[in-house]
Amino acid sequence: MYHNIGDKSGFNTVSLDNFKRQIEFLKSKYSIVSLGNYIQELKEHDSNDKIVTITFDDAYKSYIDQVIPYLEVEEIQSIVFVPVSHVGKYNVWDKGSDKIDIMNWEDLKEVSQNLFVEIGSHGLSHSRISKLNNHEIFREIKDSKDILEKKLFVKINHFNFPYGQLNDLNFFSMKILGELDYISACTARYNNKNSLRNIFSLNRIEVEPNDNIDIFKNKCERHYHKKYFKRIVKEMLINLRLIN
Repeated sequence: MYHNIGDKSGFNTVSLDNFKRQIEFLKSKYSIVSLGNYIQELKEHDSNDKIVTITFDDAYKSYIDQVIPYLEVEEIQSIVFVPVSHVGKYNVWDKGSDKIDIMNWEDLKEVSQNLFVEIGSHGLSHSRISKLNNHEIFREIKDSKDILEKKLFVKINHFNFPYGQLNDLNFFSMKILGELDYISACTARYNNKNSLRNIFSLNRIEVEPNDNIDIFKNKCERHYHKKYFKRIVKEMLINLRLIN
């Protein structure tokens, strides 16, 4: 899971040099596939340690400026998740952080026509599902899909929960995803294992700005990385609060 790519690392930003090293490592060890093909592989085998898919949250401008030119040459698939109401704007949800520009509709039309790109929904407003009522959740999931499909003339099969932690998911949202013919949904819950059982709450590995190639390899190859255990502890605390 990536957010922004830049000349230098920074807030939510992996340097282009590090990104290229990371992709080279993935190419040497795994099959890099589209998210659609990743899901198909799960359906056929329910698990596969030898495939990966590359995801980009928030549809930042660097996706068209820096990511696509490189991945296109390497013939590597990726998916970008779009926060629909913020197209052409910037990351207002990251208060006090660096301002990062988001692609506009012309940018999205261009990348949506690229054979190596899938487009997914990151909701309308980049709001936490846990802060919304059922009507608002329905709009986030349905309207974002409808707008993207109408403007870009592509099928939107995949959703990505903003923030994507345990308390940002609920039964209603997953039910709506199925009813609206989404194929999958991603979270930000740390783990490198998935199966059909969590098709609407897929785990991912976040690539962070300071991840050198050794840290990156460790994240990819270790099933029980320390960040996984941090996630488990955090979710135990969330569950305790929900019970109380």
